Amino acid sequence: MEQSETPEQAPGPVANTDQRASIELDGYNSDLNFIIDKSGLAGSSHGGSIGFAYMWAGARADCGVRRGKVCFEATIANHTTIVAGLMDETPTDLLHLARFGWSMTSHDCSLGEERNSFGYGATGKSSVGKSFSDYGESFGIDDTITCYLDMESSPGTISYAKNGKHFGQAFTVVLSNDGALFPHVLLKNVGVAVNFGATPPRYPLLEGYCMMQDVESSSLQQGPVAPATFNDCSVLMMVGLPASGKSTWAQKYQQDHPEKYFNILGTNSIMEQMRVHNLARKRNYHGRFEQLMHMATKVHECLFDLSKSRK
Repeated sequence: MEQSETPEQAPGPVANTDQRASIELDGYNSDLNFIIDKSGLAGSSHGGSIGFAYMWAGARADCGVRRGKVCFEATIANHTTIVAGLMDETPTDLLHLARFGWSMTSHDCSLGEERNSFGYGATGKSSVGKSFSDYGESFGIDDTITCYLDMESSPGTISYAKNGKHFGQAFTVVLSNDGALFPHVLLKNVGVAVNFGATPPRYPLLEGYCMMQDVESSSLQQGPVAPATFNDCSVLMMVGLPASGKSTWAQKYQQDHPEKYFNILGTNSIMEQMRVHNLARKRNYHGRFEQLMHMATKVHECLFDLSKSRK
């Protein structure tokens, strides 16, 4: 099944007003299993006993950066509970993970696994386009990661700090003139609190940088706008025999219609969200593929229910 969320309008610059932009995590530009609290400044991956603990969950902010030297903070607030007996085969240091950074907006919320998607993960790795490199230090609960973006230099640069300790340049960035990078968090069994500038930074910032919410509004770009009503949404349901090409067709249709922000609901996409060390879970699940498929099927059913209340 493929569920679409059709924006009312294309993303554009944030309106130029005297007030600072109010930036939050975007429920429209997020995975269905990413839970955002009412403040819009905290979120977590979906819990439960049916396989969600294996899945990554990502979300972007509702505004991106077009120019300037800006940053935001992300703090791991808590570890979510994993049901006893679930994930017993997973090393302890891989049970609760996060990846923070910047990306261009797209249907894919897997930070660091696409071009123009730049992440720094809790295992001390930087990643872009599914290419991982040693960077910085590992981090965990109560650690604050400051994600810096310099769009004034040529090329642009991205760097990170942990609890105020800066690790130097992680990436260079080259975007088109109308390109923008959005704050992006990716979680597995953790809760996160983000600060775009609604409160003072937890740690001193590098000279010349400001919190994202303090930059001129003309330097920001509005994210995709959700439909006004459920009547504006579209649903496509694929029907066919196993291995007949349903997923392949759906993925191509999604790529051909990026403005629609389709979510693909299916066991294949769910298992993609269960990736470990950049490998598909089914390739390193020690032969228990039937158990994995059973979990993915249960998650699939739950995502159908979650999608009913999401545009």
